[in-house]
Amino acid sequence: MGITLYGGSQIAGDKYQSVAFGVGQNMQMLGAISLDGIWSHAKFDDGRKEIGQSWRVRYSKGVVSTGTTFSLAGYRYASENYNSLSEVINPDDDFYDNYGKRHNRFEASVNQQISNTLGSLTLSWVKEDYWHSAQQMESLSASYNNSWGPVSYTLSYSYNKNTYQYRSDNDDDDNDDDRYNQNDRLFTLSLHVPFTVFDSRLYASYMLNTRKHDATVNSTTLSGSALRDRNLNWSLQQSHSTQDGDSGGVNASYKGTYANLNAGYNQSPDSQQVSYGISGGILAHENGITLSQPITGAAILIKAPGASGVSVENQTGVATDFRGYTVIPNVTPYYRYDISLDSSTFADNVDIPLNNQTVYPTRNAVVRAAYDTHKGYRVLLTLTRSNGEPVPFGATASVDGQDANLASIVGDKGQVFLSGLPEEGLLLVNWGSASCRTDYRLDISKNMNGIVMANAVCQ
Repeated sequence: MGITLYGGSQIAGDKYQSVAFGVGQNMQMLGAISLDGIWSHAKFDDGRKEIGQSWRVRYSKGVVSTGTTFSLAGYRYASENYNSLSEVINPDDDFYDNYGKRHNRFEASVNQQISNTLGSLTLSWVKEDYWHSAQQMESLSASYNNSWGPVSYTLSYSYNKNTYQYRSDNDDDDNDDDRYNQNDRLFTLSLHVPFTVFDSRLYASYMLNTRKHDATVNSTTLSGSALRDRNLNWSLQQSHSTQDGDSGGVNASYKGTYANLNAGYNQSPDSQQVSYGISGGILAHENGITLSQPITGAAILIKAPGASGVSVENQTGVATDFRGYTVIPNVTPYYRYDISLDSSTFADNVDIPLNNQTVYPTRNAVVRAAYDTHKGYRVLLTLTRSNGEPVPFGATASVDGQDANLASIVGDKGQVFLSGLPEEGLLLVNWGSASCRTDYRLDISKNMNGIVMANAVCQ
């Protein structure tokens, strides 16, 4: 039964700072329990400052044999001036006008995996009360999740009870408060269907929301991605409300080598909206200027001179520009990055023998991943001597004037694979104390999957 001490902090400039400390214990068969405290300091736009504290206790347990997990949590906001980061960055003034600051919060949930074919059921309960108020919020909900083949669906129902309080204008005595309960019920059905059209993955979704004191809304969405790198994303939406009528829209976004683009059109019964935008980054370095997707932190500069249009694996829309440079933006500092170039995007006359580099970016820094680029073709050349015999196995072949380290070894039947080969030139072949040479000129039309097939007589 191990005990764990943990802590953390959140800092958002001078607007918000918090620090947390806690202790947790794994009680094996009895589950796990933890207790932590958070101290916060917040500064609001109106100059007001608030310092507060909150406590939280949590308990959870899973029963593997039955597929059951349940959890309990209690929150005690020990001072009215406690704030979370989201409450400072995105304050909900309407919420505070109606309720005030949270004082206590309790949560309980149970999840039951019925079976692999029958899905899962989740039940949850939440209750909150507020400082200097008899107002309360209580919610009970149930949801069922399952899938049928590729189709996933969710059914959920929630019952919400809100206790409101209105104080008499003529009396400050709490006994004269007028209170009433407002109950609401919400039912939701959602479907998610993936399918393929012309090798493109598309997604269709449908959602029905109906509630006791509001409109019934039916919404459908069709979305997908296009282009080789799946860097063009689009969506179509259409919804109908029994209260507000029809609305819909179409939106698209593109992640490119030089920038990100987005555009959209949305309409409702009383408005129409057209939106568009472009965002990107400009990186100045010793080899010039490189345009990129937006850069907001550490970044990696890819340098592959002369290799244009080469994609970076696992980086949507990131490809080298016309000079062979690009930027991987917003990488995690102090993290190892193994960066591979997609060899299937190399031009026929470009070769990068080592297309993987490892870098460790630091905070807000730009690090370079440089690749040795060879302009030329990939060639499978069959070499024969003047007597018709193939050049011996193990001979070395290199282009006159190129780095000797780029020499290739001749294999069976005089075949040798060479990369970075100019369209024409002089090939030098050596084995033992013997040698030969041949002037060659490639017929680049004889291309098989990016490899030029050629024959030459070595004299």
